[in-house]
Amino acid sequence: MKYFIQKKQIKLSPQQIIGQGGEAEVYTLSSTEVVKLFKSPQHPSFTNDTNAQTAAKERILQHQQKLIQFPKGLPENVLALKDLVTDKSNKIVGYTMSYLKDAQPLYRYGDRRFREQNGISHQQITNLFIQLHKTLKTLHNKHIVVGDFNDLNILVQQKTPYFIDTDSWQFDTFLCKVFTPRFVDPILCDANLSYPDLSHTHNKESDWYAYSLLLFRCLLYVDLYGGIYPDKTIPQISRSLHRITVFNPKIKYPKPSLPYSILNDDLIQYFRDLSEKDKRGIFPVDLLTNLVWQTCSSCGQIHSQKSCPICKIQPIAITQPTFVGKQLIFQTKGTIITTQFTPTKTHYLYWEDGEFKRETGAVIFKGDRSPDLKFWIDGDHTYIGKNGTILCFVRSEFKSDLTLPVDQYKQQPCFFAQAGKRYWLHQGKLWGDRSLGRGFIGDVLENQSHFWVTNHLGFGLYQAGHWLSGFTFQPHRQGINDQSILPPLRGEIIETHCYIKQDIWLLISLQNAGQIEQHVIVLDSQGKRRSHQVFSPTTLPYLDGHCATEDGLYIATDAGLKLLTVNGDKLEFHDLKIPAVDFEAGLHLVQTPTALFFWDTHCIYRLPTLELCGN
Repeated sequence: MKYFIQKKQIKLSPQQIIGQGGEAEVYTLSSTEVVKLFKSPQHPSFTNDTNAQTAAKERILQHQQKLIQFPKGLPENVLALKDLVTDKSNKIVGYTMSYLKDAQPLYRYGDRRFREQNGISHQQITNLFIQLHKTLKTLHNKHIVVGDFNDLNILVQQKTPYFIDTDSWQFDTFLCKVFTPRFVDPILCDANLSYPDLSHTHNKESDWYAYSLLLFRCLLYVDLYGGIYPDKTIPQISRSLHRITVFNPKIKYPKPSLPYSILNDDLIQYFRDLSEKDKRGIFPVDLLTNLVWQTCSSCGQIHSQKSCPICKIQPIAITQPTFVGKQLIFQTKGTIITTQFTPTKTHYLYWEDGEFKRETGAVIFKGDRSPDLKFWIDGDHTYIGKNGTILCFVRSEFKSDLTLPVDQYKQQPCFFAQAGKRYWLHQGKLWGDRSLGRGFIGDVLENQSHFWVTNHLGFGLYQAGHWLSGFTFQPHRQGINDQSILPPLRGEIIETHCYIKQDIWLLISLQNAGQIEQHVIVLDSQGKRRSHQVFSPTTLPYLDGHCATEDGLYIATDAGLKLLTVNGDKLEFHDLKIPAVDFEAGLHLVQTPTALFFWDTHCIYRLPTLELCGN
């Protein structure tokens, strides 16, 4: 299909796609601009979905007038349209906007591990939301309502939040009919239904309601309506309709989350009034501008109270998990970045006092943590990735001859180091180290592919628009098997992780129709699909940190260690009984022949291998 900007034809191909959601695909146009192209009713994503096809038709029809009348003079942190994109009949099919590189969705800022590993403090969160507050007030003063205000249409780059997906905004006679169930105001929903469904028009107060829910999650790492509720007849997505919040005494609070008591009394009361008494209005910004964060000298807990609400005990270094029988391998007041375990050695990289260090104490380099930096370790080699370049340090010495240019997938460098070998993607080709230099493994889609590898097996993904396909390869041989058939997935992919042992465990988090879905796809070593199941974030809150074994997938949860197995074509959870060992969701697990290792932000533990009993 031919596309035009100001009557000049442009070329768009699937290889240029850098992101997609339920309504559109985003293509790179240049180093500074992207094109957002709306999905037509005939798009493969809408196959056999008449409701989605009808919505796409109505959306494109409305955009013929709406985008022409789109407001001007918006704040700099709004990625609004620059030029309209038309087809050969001069119908508007999309628009251009600035290319925001190295940005993370606000969704990631509600993930405790992401925050701690990248040194993103509560004060930074406070500053982000002060900026969001200013921008939202400006938009409201221009009679604009965001409407579908959620944590995937705010991107953060260099400590600045940016509004995206502005074409769905509400202004003049153009209403915003889309919503995200996690953030929609229950006051505006149909009270006769058992699930959130927008029945009244978005308004300024519903924007502030969503803003408040975003803030709550980023401050405490839990949704306002999160936790585990014993009454299973009320699903989590419907709790807002019943005003069941984490303040409810029946809610089991998630262990990795911060207790709401760390918030000062004014903030707690605000969130209670908002969720339990339906109080609405502009969020009082002085709750943020006057907010003072401090760290308890006894337990290390951050809080905004006058005194620590958690403890009244004697000073200790830091809080530790309590594993009976565990062996403490390493502890830092800083942040553990990444690890590697072998049957005989433990390797790790950590950040402390402005320095990145290895387990030997050797300083790799000085600086602060950042979401822009990615790390791998392999023996005494430390690899650092940024902006499509991999740097290598051997012990603490920089090796310029080992610098690699690599492709990126969703702003992640496509690189892996394992057993003394490097594997990487560059210009659409998969390479691996060989005894006599680098060896070609196979062709992939440039900047649309990602991969994972172990000593004996590798697995990768191609993504081009709605099309997602897998491939397997042998790390030490040329050739890839691209016959892996993955299930069709609808929605915007947020996160992808893979664990390989005998089977390939592919975990994909995506947002579909405003809800987060956690997909678990199990393939055999040839790439043949064994099972596919979708879980809620309550059942499977994290996709990373798990461990593939010969029996299945180890997962740390608040209820203990779980084993996820394949039974026929179904997935089953089993409880693994390790007496008096306290697990929590979010722990990283690694198994060796002699031990099970756990690590979190501050500590690494070794638990000698025991006979694990499942039921």
